[in-house]
Amino acid sequence: MELFYYRHGVNRTQPEMTRKIIAFYEITAVFDGCLEYLVDGDEYPVSKGDIIFIKKGSVRSRRPFSGANYVSLNFYADTTPDFPVLIRGAVSDTVYALLLAMDGIFRYTRSTEDERFSLLLECLVKQLSAQLRHEAEDP
Repeated sequence: MELFYYRHGVNRTQPEMTRKIIAFYEITAVFDGCLEYLVDGDEYPVSKGDIIFIKKGSVRSRRPFSGANYVSLNFYADTTPDFPVLIRGAVSDTVYALLLAMDGIFRYTRSTEDERFSLLLECLVKQLSAQLRHEAEDP
């Protein structure tokens, strides 16, 4: 996995993200507030504690918003993670800790080229997979 874009948006007004086919994977976690995405024609309101996962080749857009605290990761991967588009309540303590670790590295380096990002991204994907497996086995 290769992370090439990282953004932690905190309470900033964000313009509309226009409709576009993406050539990468996106994971966006919302810590507070709400984001509204349109992915392949379906609307997804992403609220506090939720994660949206957008597959490479999807058509996505996002409505303008303000007041949200979120982290977005754009990355390339050899295999597609088996996640639904919207994962409700996915920001567990472990997921939050992984994202905060990425935040600390980014504040220090101002670059996504640090190897630690790829390692933390792999940990994040494995953690989300484990959480989804656990939820499916023991709802």
